[in-house]
Amino acid sequence: MESILKKLYYSYLNREQYFYDKNPEYRNINEKTIKAMETLEKRVSDEDYKTILKLMELHTESVAIETADAFECGFKQGALIMLEVLKDEKTR
Repeated sequence: MESILKKLYYSYLNREQYFYDKNPEYRNINEKTIKAMETLEKRVSDEDYKTILKLMELHTESVAIETADAFECGFKQGALIMLEVLKDEKTR
């Protein structure tokens, strides 16, 4: 069963309009990536290009999992910090 935090991450916090459209650094990197891929497509064989695309897909999947797990971990750590702070306030 998927955690509520991962559902929250994938459903609400990972939308392009919240980050990608507003981040010029991301757009710049994305444009460079597209140009590099166009160059590679012209220079390598079709088979090699398909291998490169598959590698990129695998990397994207890996990063998505890593990012979701980091979000979940950070959220839990933040909640634990809040619990500790609230507990300390009650004991004063």
